[in-house]
Amino acid sequence: MTGTDWLNEIEARANAATPGPWEANSETGGSDVGDYTIYGIKEVAPADWASDSSSSFAYCEGMEKPDAEFIAHARQDIPRLIDEVRRLTRLLAHERELNEDLRNQIDVEAQHATGDCDVCNHLAHVDVYEENEQLVAKLARVEALYRGQSESGGNRHAYCIDAADLRAALNERDD
Repeated sequence: MTGTDWLNEIEARANAATPGPWEANSETGGSDVGDYTIYGIKEVAPADWASDSSSSFAYCEGMEKPDAEFIAHARQDIPRLIDEVRRLTRLLAHERELNEDLRNQIDVEAQHATGDCDVCNHLAHVDVYEENEQLVAKLARVEALYRGQSESGGNRHAYCIDAADLRAALNERDD
């Protein structure tokens, strides 16, 4: 039986019980051991007793006060405990997901740190600074074309960019 099955069984028993709140009262003047009546619960009497099915108490003979109070409070305590266990179970599941995400991130960082990352290994062979400088130069040529200065030195209107000049600026390699 899983924890969820067990919790569902407890909840089913709590839902089937007489609604609370219940209360324990001493029939022996408040002594620690004696006869207690649990009010709010349906009476369960031996078959030879005359019992009214609408009774809302159970008589407990020779019971200790802490036991009577435990029984009386169980009606409110059990549903609250079930709710709390379910809340904590959801929270734990969420925390486990977060931990799994963190483990995956740590694994990726470890690959970067040890040089086992394919992307990092590829980038190690690329001169990023040089590639950036080439892109900046190409962008400057395209901006010049946009401002109306052709590669041949003539001025043009900003909206008239020669396609051949633009293609040459974008495809040119700075070796």
